[in-house]
Formats: sequence, structure tokens, C-alpha cells
Amino acid sequence: MTALFRRIPANRAGRDFAVGDIHGHFELLDRLLDGVGFDPGRDRLFSVGDLVDRGPDSPRAAEFLDREWFHALRGNHEQMLLDAAAGHNDAVALWRMNGGEWFFDLPVDFRTHLHQRIARLPVALEIECGGERIGLVHGDPGDDGWDDLVDRLTDHADPRRRDRCADAAVWGRRSAYTALRFLRTGGETPPPAVAGIDRVLLGHTPMPCPAAAGNTRWLDTGAGHGRPLTLTALDDERLWQAAPGVAGIREGGWNEL
Repeated sequence: MTALFRRIPANRAGRDFAVGDIHGHFELLDRLLDGVGFDPGRDRLFSVGDLVDRGPDSPRAAEFLDREWFHALRGNHEQMLLDAAAGHNDAVALWRMNGGEWFFDLPVDFRTHLHQRIARLPVALEIECGGERIGLVHGDPGDDGWDDLVDRLTDHADPRRRDRCADAAVWGRRSAYTALRFLRTGGETPPPAVAGIDRVLLGHTPMPCPAAAGNTRWLDTGAGHGRPLTLTALDDERLWQAAPGVAGIREGGWNEL
């Protein structure tokens, strides 16, 4: 059985980074890693999911998933791949509508390898970095705190409870929609902090800018829709972005809600 939750110890040798939803734009990721001097012998990169679909280089997901320094979550686009491969009702049509056409043009052996790698991805990660515990979830972490999320994802006695939690972690947008409403109007209470964890990084819902509320961070800035890809350093929370058609990278900051 695939472990839906994974805890990763501290990196004592180098730096840790996290990247927003890549959506096949690995050329932007290459530029970001070059720009920050990423050292694959010492550093690590964490992805909040949605490696594939919409961009030009989705097959390169296999290249990154085979690297020891790369750790990814399962996003909803990875879940669509798994559902399509499992033959779930209308899953292939849904995935094709959302950018999955590229997969069906690949050689069968390559498709099998990529499917196997994606099937092993967790839906939540916890990383130790600089004395802090940092959580990563693609969709929504839920309302009951990090320990409750971990408890549900590791509950093998009640598979339905576990699977409901996993679905929300992959597909949920409730906290993200609260953040978006606050960004647009400024008149609503921002999302509450996630109890029991120092920081939580999320993807899934494109934001107009990297957004922070309490201990929650949203990293998807719309690379799948022609907008920038965002990278952050986990220790000091510095931010960098690479945009299609724009040379180099630029450093930015969080929009505090």
C-alpha cells in the first residue's frame, strides 16, 4: 500500500527548496534552480504537486521523479493520471480535458514507468528544516490541525475515513478560496493558521501572487496558465519566480494576508 503521509528528516548538508505547481513547465524550473545555485549533491527540492499537464514538457516529470533530491506530492493532475490508468468512469475523458492528452502519445514502457513513480507519491509531507516542522499538501489541510490530518492519512483501520481525508488533501480548495476572497476584497477574515505545525505550503489553486496567512503559504502562481512559476527557500522563505518569455529570474516576497 502506498504511504499517503511521509515524514522526511532534516537536510544536514545543504538547503531545502519548495516549488509551486509546475504543470509541465520544467524549463522554468531549470531556470530557477540555475538561478539560485541549486546543488544536487547537497540540496533538496520539494514539489506541492501537479507536475504534469498543460505545459510543454510533462514527460520530464519522470526525469525528476527518478532523482534522489526531488520529493513530490500527488496533486490532482497526478490523481487524474492514476484514475485514468485504473479505468474509473469517465476518468480518461476528464483527464484529456484537463491537459492529459500528452500521456497517450508516449511509448508504453515510458507510460508504465511514469505511472509507477506517480503511484508511490504521498498526499502530505512533513519536513524538518531549521528546527521547524514544515508540512506540504497540494489541496486543503482541513480544519482540525496537522496532527489530525496525519492521523487520518495513516488510519488503516478505517479506509473510508483515510480516503476522504486524502481526497481533500488532493482536491480541496476551501482555505484557498478564503485566501482568494481576502486578496480580492480585503474585507473577509483570512484563513486561520493550521494548528500543530510551524508552516504549511499549499498548491492547487492559482494565486495572483505568493500568498501567506498565519502559518499557511500558497505557492501556485499559475504556471499552468502562462504565469510565473514560484520557488521558495524553506529556511528563510526567500522567493524567486521565472516567467514564460522573460529572461532570468526575479526575487520577490510574500503577500501577507
